[in-house]
Amino acid sequence: MNTNEISLKVNSLLNRIQKISSFLRIFFFASAVTFGFIGILGYGYEITLAGVCHPGLSFYFNLSSIGRAVECWFAYKLFSGYVHGDLFSPNAVRYIRWIGIISLLMGIGNIVNALHIQLHNGWFYTANASPWIVEIVVYLQMILFHLVHNLVTGFVILFIAWIMDEGRKIQEEQELTV
Repeated sequence: MNTNEISLKVNSLLNRIQKISSFLRIFFFASAVTFGFIGILGYGYEITLAGVCHPGLSFYFNLSSIGRAVECWFAYKLFSGYVHGDLFSPNAVRYIRWIGIISLLMGIGNIVNALHIQLHNGWFYTANASPWIVEIVVYLQMILFHLVHNLVTGFVILFIAWIMDEGRKIQEEQELTV
């Protein structure tokens, strides 16, 4: 395989990445606007349906919507860079790192919110009244579900950002080597 064939293959792959990234960029921009709109409207407005006044969304759901909006905004910025061919730039790594940090913070918020809800609906009293083996299993299910579902995702995204940053540094060093 000569240099021209490799160059054509790389350009073909880059073009495919840029095409897919343009669609994902639009999707994440629309998602950021939608989540932001929902989060901001949820704080101040009460909804009246059929003559019954419903208060705005809970503080947690509003904060969660705004967090998702910020997360989608960083994804929009990431895919905007990909459209321009900046796959391993410091900005791409920074955006991925911010997505991971926000996922991690939202995971912590999900755990706190779940514990708060369970505390107020009497779940702990029911679990404590159960046999000890059932109590242990129920607590482990709740804790592990939230840990795996929320926190691990944030850590994995941060780990991927770190790997990409190290790969970018290695590539820069190899370009400087004669």
